Amino acid sequence: MASARDVAERGRLASAAGVLAVMAIGAVFCDARARSTGMMAGSTPFHVMIGEADTPFQYRLLVPKTLYVIVTIFPGLVSHMRTLLGLAEWLFFVGTFACVGRLSARLGAGTTAARARVVLALLVAPFAYLVLPPFRPFYNASDTPSLFFFLASTLALIAERRWAFFVLFLLGTANRETIFVVWLAALLAAVRSGALRREGPVLLASFVGFVGLKAALAVAYSGNGGAGLVQLRFANGDHGLRALWNLRALSGWPMAAWFAALVVLPLGVALGLRRNLAHPLLRALVDVAVPTVAGLLVVGNADEFRMFADVMTLVLFAVATAP
Repeated sequence: MASARDVAERGRLASAAGVLAVMAIGAVFCDARARSTGMMAGSTPFHVMIGEADTPFQYRLLVPKTLYVIVTIFPGLVSHMRTLLGLAEWLFFVGTFACVGRLSARLGAGTTAARARVVLALLVAPFAYLVLPPFRPFYNASDTPSLFFFLASTLALIAERRWAFFVLFLLGTANRETIFVVWLAALLAAVRSGALRREGPVLLASFVGFVGLKAALAVAYSGNGGAGLVQLRFANGDHGLRALWNLRALSGWPMAAWFAALVVLPLGVALGLRRNLAHPLLRALVDVAVPTVAGLLVVGNADEFRMFADVMTLVLFAVATAP
């Protein structure tokens, strides 16, 4: 019979092997992203760096502006910007799965094997939403960090590290505005559990920070373009037409199959398992995911499956941790 020391040593080795595997898979993911995705004219990370990208892409400036500061300090790195973007994406990829491991332990999947199962179940998510769909594989520097901020802010809430959530939420807002989905789920969970008085201060501070940051960005980059994007769609009143176009596109083959596999099926399974989910916040996240997906079909392009990646990663996590 193996001693407790032997079991602990095997656990450490398994954990180390898992970390190395995630790091290696992250490198494959970044290489696949670089090979399979192109950059949208006028909205590349390089346009964001110099403050000339179309809106709303200019507002998603966390990674591009951080790298801009780095190359300002170290000008010799300016010729390696694509490498720096890939390195940033890789770090966020690895960080995402560090959060997955911690969340799994918090939710009761305490053994190394149980955490590994959840990690393996979710490794498909970045590839499935950000690399594999062949329709409009545009590169955006906020995509992979968004997966991290969604999971990290969820971890902070479940661990009751409320002000860590506040910081992560503001950083996530500077990365992409979709982080607001987590705030909505946190508010819903607090109302349902009668914990609004306890959670209210950090939720109010986070909301004020979100609005203040978005308003500041809108003012700072009010002269930016964005023809055909969400601002002009609503200004022109054609968001309803966009929703109809999206529904028509998703009814055809093969896009319908991709949408069914990556969005409809996981949502359906999560809703079916909803009562068994390990934490009230996960139930709230699943509930909020449904109108979020519907809203994305109004303001987004149905053939850009990357827009579903962050919220569906939380849905997949909820499913993977359900008993």
